[in-house]
Amino acid sequence: MYKSIYKGGFFAYLALIILAIFFYKERIIYADSAFHLFFLIKNGTFEIQAARFGTILTQLLPLIFVKIGAPLKIVVMSYSLNYILNNFICYVLCGSVFKNYRYALILLLFNTMILSDTFYNIQSEIIQGMPMAIALLAYMSAKKTVDMKWYSYPLLFAGLATVAFIHPLAFFIVLFAVMYHLADKSSVADTKLFFISFGVFVLLVAIKHFFFSNGYDDQAEGSINNFATLFPHYFNNGATDKFIKYCIDKFYWMPILAAMNVIAYVVTRKWAKLILFVLLTFAYLMLVIVTHSDGNMTDAYAETMYMPLVFMVALPFTYDVLPLMNRYYLAYVVVAAIILLGLLRIYNTHVSYTNRLNCERALLDKYPHQKVLFAEGRVRMDDLVFSWSTSFEIWMLAVIEYHYSASILVSGKADQLAAEAQSGTRLFMTEWGAINYADLPKQYFNFKDTATMYSILK
Repeated sequence: MYKSIYKGGFFAYLALIILAIFFYKERIIYADSAFHLFFLIKNGTFEIQAARFGTILTQLLPLIFVKIGAPLKIVVMSYSLNYILNNFICYVLCGSVFKNYRYALILLLFNTMILSDTFYNIQSEIIQGMPMAIALLAYMSAKKTVDMKWYSYPLLFAGLATVAFIHPLAFFIVLFAVMYHLADKSSVADTKLFFISFGVFVLLVAIKHFFFSNGYDDQAEGSINNFATLFPHYFNNGATDKFIKYCIDKFYWMPILAAMNVIAYVVTRKWAKLILFVLLTFAYLMLVIVTHSDGNMTDAYAETMYMPLVFMVALPFTYDVLPLMNRYYLAYVVVAAIILLGLLRIYNTHVSYTNRLNCERALLDKYPHQKVLFAEGRVRMDDLVFSWSTSFEIWMLAVIEYHYSASILVSGKADQLAAEAQSGTRLFMTEWGAINYADLPKQYFNFKDTATMYSILK
């Protein structure tokens, strides 16, 4: 059964690859993706934030194309494609290389169960890191020490380090997997290798926390204080209301599969697994809701935060529920339904991201070949959503569709940037200040207007 589903998963990834190519502008000319690609092109090297060096794997293709001087359209498209290929490679590693078809299915469910906004807002390192973590767990649970070659150990260590450094939330999915396999040791080929690997992983996470700390992670960890300030009203907040709404609108498979897990454990009297599943999933859900109690998360960010919960639901579903369905072919029906509805949901989500591009196209149409700094009040922020990345996005969009390098920025701090914007004629304005034309590679930044300064529209 698992091998048959694994083979069928290739069609799902083919569909995801097609969507990634078709909507490459919506995926890359957007927020952090545009920001990182801009500086990858500017500096000609990998753009790594907060010691999360695993992101190198998702930046390989665009950097290669930049080095060989490919057109910007190809660079942007390759960046979009790189993310899906990273997932697909991990899928092939799980199934074809490690022969762990269960974990391959878990990865397939991760890529389709609730995915919608994070298909377009792709920059979060947890989205990039979870496929790597799943492939790593597939290896750890399927491999035997006696079968390992000498080079397997440094490769395993490299995988553990990559996942440990990629994002703090990666720890929770590895912890859940370890607890699950501890409750069912028969699901692991070599328990000694598996649990020693986990010990090394915990050590690497500790090293990352104490020696490679950064402001972003520290700020996120600071929200743990909400457990004290909100006690005991942990679920009486906007985040809970939003989660319920998400479960109805987009996350519907998650509560359905969670309920199936609970029912299966009750029917089969696997009480230890039932308690483990309920406690750990509830604990993680509580962690997200309490630390984001104001409910101000964007849809994409919220989806990112709940992605580890997808893994926690998918693992017991794959190992313990699907075998109960095999006789009636329900397993194939359920998995196919998850995939097909996931692909449809991803396609339908493109509308808001396409509207955002259309808003920026309207600015290019109205102010062709002009340097303009807009205050947020001068544009439709309902479509634009946020403004800080507009200079990078509009530059990319202009080069690809209008064949010139545009200098347009929408900013919430136009007053502060106005003086710098009018201090010279060879400046590219960003939310953090000006970049001199001389510091930008001419192949991708061919600015024609070197005689006029920015116009300020407040």
